[in-house]
Amino acid sequence: MDFTSILALIAGLVMLAVGADFLVVGAISLARRWGVPLLIIGLTVVAWGTSAPELVVSVEASLTGHPGVSIGNLVGSNIANLMLIGGICTTLMALGLSRTEFRRDGVVLLLATLLFIGLFIDGQLAIWKGVVMLVAVFAYSLWMTLDCICCDKLPDELQEPLLPRFSAAWRVLLGGALLAYGGKFLIYGAVSFAEFLNVSEAVIGMTVVAIGTSLPELAASLAAVRRKQSDIVLGNLIGSNIYNILAIMGVVSLISGNEAMPAGVVERDMWVMGATTGLTLALLLAMQRLPRWSGPGMLVIYFGFLMLQVKGL
Repeated sequence: MDFTSILALIAGLVMLAVGADFLVVGAISLARRWGVPLLIIGLTVVAWGTSAPELVVSVEASLTGHPGVSIGNLVGSNIANLMLIGGICTTLMALGLSRTEFRRDGVVLLLATLLFIGLFIDGQLAIWKGVVMLVAVFAYSLWMTLDCICCDKLPDELQEPLLPRFSAAWRVLLGGALLAYGGKFLIYGAVSFAEFLNVSEAVIGMTVVAIGTSLPELAASLAAVRRKQSDIVLGNLIGSNIYNILAIMGVVSLISGNEAMPAGVVERDMWVMGATTGLTLALLLAMQRLPRWSGPGMLVIYFGFLMLQVKGL
């Protein structure tokens, strides 16, 4: 692997993060200026735009015949969100969720995880499975958006000041271009990296790509920790995991069709994802928060998971 591949990997991650932010901010401003109902904006730009990096990587990887990268990214991102980002933030401050949010988002995350394991335990992708996942994410998006509007608690993205039309338009165009090319660069770099290390593409997706696409969540979570908004940290991480499972796996299954999933994901990694999800929700149910002492333990679990990936066990 040459320096170009490493540069492509890094450039792809940066372009995806910046592009997603530009696209979401610009698209929301344009939609609001054009009088698009908040329900529609919530169901489209807010719901899908915040998962744009993962979605772009998944689509690009699936279309170019590398579904292992997208599936590894999905599973690895969910584990990283809870054990790495959650572990770092919990070490700094105890994190909690209200009972209402736990009953809504926590239960949905548990059900989405069980749905993922139940549908893909046979190790096969299928179009009908993708349809099931996409119907589920649409239903969840509709429920969340209606709940926010009815309770007059709009998502943060919808509370930002409106941009001038020209400024919003160029952000959308630039953000879209950055996402498109960032996805191509990232997949090229990830596949080259996997070939160089002689490991499966799923392992690279589970580690390098997953950590990279989770960096925006880490930055947002640390900002919330500084503001002492522990509920926002957990809410964002749980919401991100729900969309990762339902939206990304739905798209990958729809595009890839009847392909086999990477063996390591089926035999080990999706069970690790299920276990870390269950552990997090169990702590929240028992203690109504993640105490600070649990943070270092979560980080140990995550780095243990990385060691398993590196050793190829």
